[in-house]
Amino acid sequence: KLFIEGPLSHQFAAIGTASPETVLSEPLSTTMSNLGTILHINGSTDDDLANRIRAADAKWYALKGAFTSKSKPRRVRLRDFYTYVASSLLWGSEGWIVRATDAQRITVWENHKMRAIMQLAKHANEESYIYYQRVIRTARDCRASWRIPSVLGRLLHKQHEWAGQLCSADFCFAAILDWRSN
Repeated sequence: KLFIEGPLSHQFAAIGTASPETVLSEPLSTTMSNLGTILHINGSTDDDLANRIRAADAKWYALKGAFTSKSKPRRVRLRDFYTYVASSLLWGSEGWIVRATDAQRITVWENHKMRAIMQLAKHANEESYIYYQRVIRTARDCRASWRIPSVLGRLLHKQHEWAGQLCSADFCFAAILDWRSN
């Protein structure tokens, strides 16, 4: 059991709720949802990443005809994919702690979508893993020549931008610390 001492215990009494001991003896949730982002008490992003992949998949299946249409050039299909689908995957990802397993999960998801967008035919005697490598290599070369970053590249860029805003020259920690001490 957790006990609260000091001014917080008076706040519970003033509100008229049960004692702090009763309130805190209830099981605490280890996750919290805020604006579509799932926050874990231990900082894990597993549920949030799974939620964002589901949202991106929903958008993918809604627009799949446009991404796999042979009437559109490959460059336009790639641009549209990263504009609509990948951006929904990365919504709220600035604060994610990306582990190697998360990066692999995102890359596998992206490669799966690239197979459908690239529409490269499998040769008659070609092994499946060689075909997948060829598709991934072609997608990577197209992205590089057209300067379209991958999903992981976009994620890292968003995180660096977010960290840059937190540590910008306009943001002064000394002023905040001085304000708190008064």
